[in-house]
Amino acid sequence: MRVVLPYTREEIPASCCHIVEAPDTWVGDALKGEIGRWCPTQPVLIAAPTGQGKTEFVRRIAQYQRRRRGAILLLVHRSAIAVQQKRRLAADLHSRWEGVEDLRALDYADEALSDVGVTIMTYQRFAARHAQMRLQEVAWLVCDEVHAFYSDALFSPHLDPLFWQLPKMFRHAHRLYLTATPGPILPLLCRAEQENLLSCGNCLCSREGRGRLLLYRFPSHFFAVDLHYYRRIDEITELVLSRPGEKFLIFTAAREKPEAVSQSYKKSLEGRGVSVAYLDRFSKGTPAWDAVCREERFPQQALICTSVLDCGVNLKDPALRHIVVEATDKTEFLQMLGRKRLETGATVHAYIRVPDSTTLRRRLAQVQDDLCFIRQAEKALRSGDNDRLLHRGWNDSGEERRYMRRLNCRDGKISPKRTAVEYLRWQEATLRRILEDAEALGDDSALPRLAHAWLEQSDAYDACRWLDYDQKAKAWETLEEFLATHADIPMTQESFAQFSQQLAPLVNAIRIFPHDGRRMLGVKALNSRLEQLGLCFKLQKMGRNSKTILKKEEELGYV
Repeated sequence: MRVVLPYTREEIPASCCHIVEAPDTWVGDALKGEIGRWCPTQPVLIAAPTGQGKTEFVRRIAQYQRRRRGAILLLVHRSAIAVQQKRRLAADLHSRWEGVEDLRALDYADEALSDVGVTIMTYQRFAARHAQMRLQEVAWLVCDEVHAFYSDALFSPHLDPLFWQLPKMFRHAHRLYLTATPGPILPLLCRAEQENLLSCGNCLCSREGRGRLLLYRFPSHFFAVDLHYYRRIDEITELVLSRPGEKFLIFTAAREKPEAVSQSYKKSLEGRGVSVAYLDRFSKGTPAWDAVCREERFPQQALICTSVLDCGVNLKDPALRHIVVEATDKTEFLQMLGRKRLETGATVHAYIRVPDSTTLRRRLAQVQDDLCFIRQAEKALRSGDNDRLLHRGWNDSGEERRYMRRLNCRDGKISPKRTAVEYLRWQEATLRRILEDAEALGDDSALPRLAHAWLEQSDAYDACRWLDYDQKAKAWETLEEFLATHADIPMTQESFAQFSQQLAPLVNAIRIFPHDGRRMLGVKALNSRLEQLGLCFKLQKMGRNSKTILKKEEELGYV
């Protein structure tokens, strides 16, 4: 069996970066003697697990820079991170903003901490305001959660062009990039920095790492993650009810709308009396958003959120012991798990939702559709059809506008999002491998095995880790008892129809098989399901009398 390991440590291309293996300690302690040796012409990437002090390292840089000229510009991906960072650095650096409790004022005050030489902004706000800023006064550019340029490339209109512009805007300044998941963004970062990778006198980059990005790689801490798997929302609901004193952070793949008819985590939990808070990109200023920013925790038992919290937001609540994730991408999966800041020796219980093969194929088709559109757009642009594409994107249907988000539009000129293309290619490769492994394995364990591999727990898969394991064991028992009861009994067309209708839900209780639901399952379809489940029963037609009989395989001479 092949299990894909996208962008592992061994796959980081040595040609584009100089790798320094860092000790297993706080980033600030490990690199305290390195700051003065870095040169502006050589970018630095710190790849360290979440909670190891990457952003705290900015405080050391600010203290170092106080004795020198120039400001520090810290760019972050989410408003909640910006507020948390402003509060933390204001206290550490004794800014006049220390103790300010108005979170909205902190969020919108780009000048906050300017009295201590630090400016903190989101990437989106910087993209809108950089033309009015004095960029030449910036001595340090710090890009926090730089992987966001990859993971959010499809949705943000600003991230892709900004990613390629930043190294040129700040070629005069030190450029420091921070992330816990460097994988797919690293080759792109090397390409964006290519013009700046020059020799620079007698500093570090003129030695062994000359002309390459300097990467400090810290050991991972995935041993603290206890991974389980589930398929249905009601399994999480039952789990939450069984842990009344423990809190849950639930990442949902899609925004939960109040008018939605389908089942959602919020509806399911609230319907059983669980206290729930909900966050998405429209929730800024709500009590839940304020609690996360101010206290780095939430008072309810469960916080349900979209990816609005998946990049860099800290949660330090000891009662938060469970993280529920809907993801098939390694970067998103690890970032969601990293929101919980663990104390020494603590363990976080993680739960990954496993989609059925139909859902995975639909997602793969959408990814391939997007890639096909980008290739067609590139061909059209080479043919000079920029105006036609522009008109199509702004005036056609919502589906066309969805496609146009895969492209950049600046000053009336359209170009493909290179970071979005990279994201889509990784998605396509990962989804293909999950489907291939699922077919080879004959069960639903492909994604759980892959998630264990992402956590560097390659041999940790165990069927007992499914949340419905006990329920499945009972379902197996019920199914085998049902088959044994009906074996060797000839069935007419009417009795076979009743048999099929009773058998289908018993089979689906163990494994969901694609079915349009419009007709009764016939002999061929039922035999296929029994074979895929490894059961030693088979349906047979009995001569010309149109009767059907269920036989055990040893009676047919197969065993």
